[in-house]
Amino acid sequence: MLTAAISTVCKDAFIELARGANASGIPASIGYPAGPDTHVKMQETGAPVFRIIKPLRDMEKLVESLKGSQADGCFATGIDTDSVAGLKPGGDSAHFDDICSPLSIDKLKEARQSVDIPFIIKGIITVEDAQAAMEIGADAIVVSNHAGYSQDYCISSLEALPAIKSAVGDKMKLILDSGIRRGSDVVKALALGADAVLIGRMALWGLLLGENEGLSWVLKLMSDEIKRNMILVGAQKVSDLNRDMLISLDSLGERILS
Repeated sequence: MLTAAISTVCKDAFIELARGANASGIPASIGYPAGPDTHVKMQETGAPVFRIIKPLRDMEKLVESLKGSQADGCFATGIDTDSVAGLKPGGDSAHFDDICSPLSIDKLKEARQSVDIPFIIKGIITVEDAQAAMEIGADAIVVSNHAGYSQDYCISSLEALPAIKSAVGDKMKLILDSGIRRGSDVVKALALGADAVLIGRMALWGLLLGENEGLSWVLKLMSDEIKRNMILVGAQKVSDLNRDMLISLDSLGERILS
């Protein structure tokens, strides 16, 4: 859980995250339960910030948090739907299970209608949930298995992405999360239909290496890897990337056997 872990890697970690993101020309994100003063301070660095809220059992508090994100200048907000039963980053004890609960379609619609800024639903891993997100009115979904913290033995986000892309097309923005470690991982996600990716662990490692400068270095390394891999697969621009440029294990096996 990035929000819980980030505060341990360096002093003023959220501010350093925003500084590194701003220097690299990308948005920064923050989750719940980090306080509103934190994302306001992050925006003071110049970085655009979006905020994802846990699926709070207290509906009034959930709506208040979403509205607060908009009022405080976040360019987007949304709900972390796969935290409904808590998360297990280590061991068998769940975190946040005492404040979260499943939300009905009607409650999610109410939450979405409480704000005017773009609305994101994070934690989508099935076609059915992606279609439900469209019904709710989400502008974007994050295809994510929450780094495996949500459910044991869950399929990877990358495995889930192609079917979700086929189901929703261009009706919503698709963001891939979990397992992004290299620029080549970004290329894979974009080739399979993602519009963007999130990085969590790599951001932590960068901050641990050297605060905002360490994060900027990691992002520069990943950017260089993306460019190099695009050259190697023959893509001059991101829109040129497609799944035909990737070799699946099944097709590789067929080639070897033939």
